[in-house]
Amino acid sequence: SKAQGMLSNCVFGGTEDTCGNIWFYTNGGGICRYDGKSFSTYTMQQGLPDCTVLDAVFDKNGRLCLGTNKGICVLSCFMSAGSGRSGSLKPANTFSNKQLMNAYKPVFEQYNEKNGYPLKDMNNNAMLCDRNNQLWAGSGNRLIRFDYKSVIKNKVSPEVRMQSLKIQNENISWHDMENKDRGAI
Repeated sequence: SKAQGMLSNCVFGGTEDTCGNIWFYTNGGGICRYDGKSFSTYTMQQGLPDCTVLDAVFDKNGRLCLGTNKGICVLSCFMSAGSGRSGSLKPANTFSNKQLMNAYKPVFEQYNEKNGYPLKDMNNNAMLCDRNNQLWAGSGNRLIRFDYKSVIKNKVSPEVRMQSLKIQNENISWHDMENKDRGAI
C-alpha cells in the first residue's frame, strides 16, 4: 500500500524472482520491487512506457516482461550508474533496494506499435512465457507471440539526410543556403 512505500493501493498482481524479491504490478503506480525489507518503485520517470502495468512474467533469461497499456516493456537489466562499478545486473539479484537505487539504473526496452509490434491495451494477466522462451501476450483484439531473441537491435545510429528545408512554411532552396557576404548558413 501507499503507507508501505508503493505509489498505488490498486495492485493487479505480483511475481517472485529467483532471488526471492517480489515484483508487484499496479494500476497507475508502475512496478514495485519488495526485497524483504522495503519497496522500490519504477515508473515512467525511470523508463516505463506507462504506469499502469497489467501483468508481469519472467522469461527464461531472467528478464522481467511487463504488459502495459502501451505494449510490452522488458526490464532487461540494471546498469551501473557510476560510483566505480561497471557492468550490469539481472532484474533478479541479491542487492537490496537501497543498493540498487544508489548505484544502478534500470534498463527498460519498449515494444509496441511504434516499433513494429501491434500490441497495446494489454489485458490483465494475459502474458505467458512458454518452455521455448516465447512470450505470449493478449490484448482486447489479438494474441501476439514475442520472440526476444529475434529482435534486431541496431548498434549504429542511422544516417540522417535532409531532402528539403522549410522555414515558416516556406521552401528554402539549397542553392540559396550560402551567402557570400556571411558565409554558409
